[in-house]
Amino acid sequence: MSIIFILLVLLIVTRTFGEIAERLGQPALLGELVSGICLGVLVHHYHQTFPILAGLPDNDVFKAITDLGIFFLKDAQPTIYSLADDSPAGNSGLAPGDVITQVNGYQYTQAALWWAAAHPMPVTLNVQRGHRELSFTVHPGTRRHVTSLVWRGSDEQARVIEQWLEPAKFRPDPGQVFKLDFYENFHGIETMI
Repeated sequence: MSIIFILLVLLIVTRTFGEIAERLGQPALLGELVSGICLGVLVHHYHQTFPILAGLPDNDVFKAITDLGIFFLKDAQPTIYSLADDSPAGNSGLAPGDVITQVNGYQYTQAALWWAAAHPMPVTLNVQRGHRELSFTVHPGTRRHVTSLVWRGSDEQARVIEQWLEPAKFRPDPGQVFKLDFYENFHGIETMI
């Protein structure tokens, strides 16, 4: 499926939902967000009815994610927990422990930060670092998002992993797909924006 077709479908659907939202007295952004949810449900559950849309989730356009590279731990927002090393935020001067107070001149909210990160325009973040108020400009970037892993290992490699995971059983079939729906480490669940 061509990238032009996918972008056209996205543009038409998001513009239509944005227009409907505005006619209902709501921000266009709300309609655009709802359109993404509806398109996702449509493609996921009705791919046989709409075969032309079935390839959308596997397309690179849908797998490229715009982000700033800021990690938050659980619900500890607006305190920055960590920064991705080669991310726009990691290169901006922001630091773990900074408390975000404003996004583009507006009071910090998680929704504002998500919205700003999803657009290509530079984002101005005001932070509290100790007793100092600082301002940083971050240019959102794209990254590849790994959505699954495919087992290509040998039986011996599987036995080594199984010993490490003890007592869990690990006997994957050749070509078995492992979905990566979330990320959790020993610190807990992290959110990256």
